[in-house]
Amino acid sequence: MIEPLALHDTKWTPAKASIVMSIALDQQVCVNLTLNSSEMELQTRHCHILVLDNFFGEEERTELLDLITLPSWNHANGPPARKWERISDGPGLPLTWGLNKDSLLEVERASANLPTFKEIISRLAKLYPDYIICKQPHNCHFVPPKYVINEGDVCGQFVANAAMPHEDFRWHVDADPSEFPEDCAWVKQHGQYVNTNPGKPLFVTCLLYLNAEWPMDWAAETLFLDDATDCGVFVRPKPYRCVLMEMHTVHRLSPPSPLAPYPRYSFVWKLLFVPRRDNHICTIALARVPPSVPNPGSDFTSELETLPEPRARESETSLYSVVFGAASLPDLQTI
Repeated sequence: MIEPLALHDTKWTPAKASIVMSIALDQQVCVNLTLNSSEMELQTRHCHILVLDNFFGEEERTELLDLITLPSWNHANGPPARKWERISDGPGLPLTWGLNKDSLLEVERASANLPTFKEIISRLAKLYPDYIICKQPHNCHFVPPKYVINEGDVCGQFVANAAMPHEDFRWHVDADPSEFPEDCAWVKQHGQYVNTNPGKPLFVTCLLYLNAEWPMDWAAETLFLDDATDCGVFVRPKPYRCVLMEMHTVHRLSPPSPLAPYPRYSFVWKLLFVPRRDNHICTIALARVPPSVPNPGSDFTSELETLPEPRARESETSLYSVVFGAASLPDLQTI
């Protein structure tokens, strides 16, 4: 069910990227009930967001943009109709531009061959040597056995956005293993657990902005919500910028300003970070980029000199992230 993604040797080092935001928000108290235990356990969790500048370069940006559009395409004409269509994420939801089925299959095939895909994963592996970076399994693993998967019911491994002015985007989470059906294949194998649960696969979204330029007045920021306080943070689109977020983070895209002359393109890759150690506290939070490390293979054990492993859940955010909103409140389990 879990398939590690292929790596290759890369000259890139984490020192070439800059962490411009590492934040924890939206403290929640969740019930964690695994198939191996009859007792319910209350857990406090946060949503972590990490923003990296200069994580990828012009070669990767161009290759991905050409893949989801066309080489030398005039973007003032909007996304090419040959590859894109107006779709919704479910009944009654607004229509926005998304890749059509054939284009998504083309991206899936390209992910096995284009150097950019191995380069991105190899860079993530250097940033997170304590994890094996894996592909998100097929949608069928997250639904009941007799459920018929229709287009738009469950998001796939890859998503692309071509946001246009006046479009309507809704708040959502990309995935949350604590809400998967009890009889789905994933829960039967891994249990029904809270994302960030120690030792469990961590669902992570990797978002890459693909426009060569995007001035501030063109808007189209990615918005992140602290659900408990109705406050939030935003991230501006920027060339070579990567956003990593744990998939239970509530977020949405804001539409571009009418000043924007062409779509705001982004590429989304849905991943699993599988910890190499049992009971490892799972989080994407980093306080700084780690020093150069070897290309981590499946048997690589990290000797990375980083911040110490948190001793308790409540120390996690203070060691790794700026806290915001409900995450800055006292531990809700003690109130």
